[in-house]
Amino acid sequence: MNLTTLYTVIAAMFVLLVCGYVMRKIHIIDDTASKNLTRLVLKLAQPALIISCLLSVEYSPEMMKQGAIIFGFGMLIQAILAVPAYFIGRAFKDVDEGKIIEFSLLFTNCGFIGLPVLEAIFGETGLFLGAIYQLTFYFSVWSWGTAIFARKRSDIKLTVGKIFFNHGMIAAYLGIILFIVNIRFPIPAFFTKSLSYLSGICTPVTLLIAGSLIAKLNLKKIFFSPKMYFQSAIKLFLIPLFVAVFTSLIGLDYQYIMFFTAVTALPSASMVAMFAETYDTKQTFASLIVGVSTLFCVVSIPIVMNLAELITKFI
Repeated sequence: MNLTTLYTVIAAMFVLLVCGYVMRKIHIIDDTASKNLTRLVLKLAQPALIISCLLSVEYSPEMMKQGAIIFGFGMLIQAILAVPAYFIGRAFKDVDEGKIIEFSLLFTNCGFIGLPVLEAIFGETGLFLGAIYQLTFYFSVWSWGTAIFARKRSDIKLTVGKIFFNHGMIAAYLGIILFIVNIRFPIPAFFTKSLSYLSGICTPVTLLIAGSLIAKLNLKKIFFSPKMYFQSAIKLFLIPLFVAVFTSLIGLDYQYIMFFTAVTALPSASMVAMFAETYDTKQTFASLIVGVSTLFCVVSIPIVMNLAELITKFI
């Protein structure tokens, strides 16, 4: 595990957050720009990122085995974490805040922020495995995630189309097809280069948006809100450390222990804010959760990864 590279990436992420914060304060990024940039990332750059990651490594039986392990255990871990997330969310008196807390604890920003972190720790293999993990993320977020917001709401419907034919899953299908084709018939370099350029905008744009989001928030709500510290403590520390212990106890290899610890240590998925806006559910509270967890992860990720390293030595 390359922690030196990880520290560099985390520091760079912090700088981008600050840039986004400043751009909002001087009115270069406003609400309209933020929404348009979000659409650009979701509908163009993110699919390119998923496909590019799947094409980033050469085929080998070992790589296929690793991908199957990531997918299988990724689904298992999300299913296990759904239980405490559900009960923690139900503990909130405000039903809508409880839904957002539950969603934010379960789903992480495993794409825009996660992939650079995984690449820093595991190299190119981290990009491939991260793309495979995103299959579990998009399947879960459009099924269970939609079900979370649909509770006590007759206007929100969970459909097969939402689960299997969203932007992320369609990109994953295309990526898998191209990955298989690439085994026998190499994909043209201009195409993979185009995907690389498009995918390259995901992380900086997402962090700029996150920084601009933080600039909109009331700092008192960030630093004097028990709910924010409660959510961040569970999301950024307790959950990934539980995953580190769990994966160690069931005998997973070191690489997989660190991988699953890393993906669960990431900040809350920006999808929670998007879902909240789409379904008119406490948008400000959801944005606060995303902004705060993204800000705090700059400090928490290196701490958690070092603690996970220690856990692997004692279990």
